[in-house]
Amino acid sequence: MQIRNRVRELRRVKAADLVPNPKNWRTHPKGQQDALRGILAEVGYADALLARELPDGSLMLVDGQLRAETTPEQEVPVLVLDISEAEADKLLLSLDPLAALAETNAVALDALLREVDTGSEGLQQMYADLAEAAGVIPPDFEPASAEDQSRLDQKAKTTRRRRQPARSADMSSRPELRLDWATAAAARFACTNWHYSKCVPVFKAVRVGVWECGQFIGVVLFGQGATPEIGSPYGLKQIEICELTRVALTRHVSPVSKIIALALRFLRKQSPGLRMVVSFADASQGHHGGIYQAGGWVYVGGAETHGYRVNGTVVHPKTLHSRYGKGGQSIPWLRANVDPHAERVVSGFKHRYLMPLDEEMRREIEPLRKPYPKRAGSAGSGTPPIQGGRGGATPTPALSSTEETNGQARPATGADDHQDGEGKPRQKAAQQKRAKAAKR
Repeated sequence: MQIRNRVRELRRVKAADLVPNPKNWRTHPKGQQDALRGILAEVGYADALLARELPDGSLMLVDGQLRAETTPEQEVPVLVLDISEAEADKLLLSLDPLAALAETNAVALDALLREVDTGSEGLQQMYADLAEAAGVIPPDFEPASAEDQSRLDQKAKTTRRRRQPARSADMSSRPELRLDWATAAAARFACTNWHYSKCVPVFKAVRVGVWECGQFIGVVLFGQGATPEIGSPYGLKQIEICELTRVALTRHVSPVSKIIALALRFLRKQSPGLRMVVSFADASQGHHGGIYQAGGWVYVGGAETHGYRVNGTVVHPKTLHSRYGKGGQSIPWLRANVDPHAERVVSGFKHRYLMPLDEEMRREIEPLRKPYPKRAGSAGSGTPPIQGGRGGATPTPALSSTEETNGQARPATGADDHQDGEGKPRQKAAQQKRAKAAKR
């Protein structure tokens, strides 16, 4: 494919001499104007305006209207294009929307925001909006009420819930760490942005939100899980046991094991009939259960997990069931209707951990305890290291050497992340959000 070069020359022209394009369909709100003035003041012109030459020799803008209006007396760089009016219209309609089609790598954006300094309020606000839209800094989620949570120790979905007493101070360890009930919207945001699964469990759940330094940092979810027989090996009814299904957290300082311990206190008070919590560490995601080991959970071994290879992709059985119905987990049906080469395969390995909620239960399961597994790649583990990153095996430095998050490895962070410079846009955005909350 031969691509033409339509740039004829670069000129330096006084901005006021450029002809505005009467077909310009973009408007420029004050926030954009302030951000542009900020970047021009701190960096200057680092990009050229686009224009085409009219028959009378004047230059009509194709791109750069706001820049020309902002600095009318400035001599600005202009790329003069060899294009027709129709081609100029096509560019006018395409340039901004093409840029807007780009998606966001939240990890890379977060790292960049931590490196950039600015004294411009306009840029700070633009960066804050960008971070919030990408999930780097979440919206202001207010705590929910206890009445908004499911009761996991009762079968009936319509059970009248008891109003919970006021939370005591022992539910949060320090002023900067606060746990409270979370809304469904907060849980959905945290799971889709900060958990490797990118989804919220479909079954009913108890949602515990986590706030650090006044900022929402994620949720801990407890639910009845996908397996109704999960309590059978321990002689428990379904309403006596639940699963810790999600620990979805963004960057944080507090140890994850501590957050989970506080969340368990909420669960005990909210569903007093529960006797045990089970959770799994997915080895395929590089997890060995360090957060459970740090919290004193009982390790009882693990088991292989299975999926189905359909059209070359390994798919979870629940995904097939939701996609194709009951026949979706039948190899003969899949081969007859979807993929003649469909097969059941080993998709990974999950470690199982138990947390008894009463002393009698602890005495019953203690004999089942096995030695804790080691992190992949550690001495004696017999398994290779797994690359760090989102969903990898890199622990948060603020945690002990054995801790990790459930399904979400954290990029490096430290206690000074919340106070490493007034000009840092990410920190500035968090400060602005806390100031707004204080006014309310």
